[in-house]
Amino acid sequence: MKIECTLLSGNKDLIISIIGRFNHHQMMDFQETYAEKMDVNYIIDLKSTKSIDTSALGMLFCMRKTLGDNANITIVNSNQDIKRFFKLSRFDKKFNIE
Repeated sequence: MKIECTLLSGNKDLIISIIGRFNHHQMMDFQETYAEKMDVNYIIDLKSTKSIDTSALGMLFCMRKTLGDNANITIVNSNQDIKRFFKLSRFDKKFNIE
């Protein structure tokens, strides 16, 4: 259970990698990744994420609310179960999911 941040592409892409389970245990660490409201593309990389729960959905929703509807937030590398979870929760309407 760990979160790593990497700023790429001339400080235009902030990659937030979630490692392990994405749940309430990462709340504070996750919120710190976007607290400064930088003018970047936020890329949430779930390649190493084993599972997510409803608290993770809440954290993503808070991120969207904090950064605003115009912020570019993309979720990448989700496994099929996580993609299905996002679709059932209608998160594909608020986030770019690749």
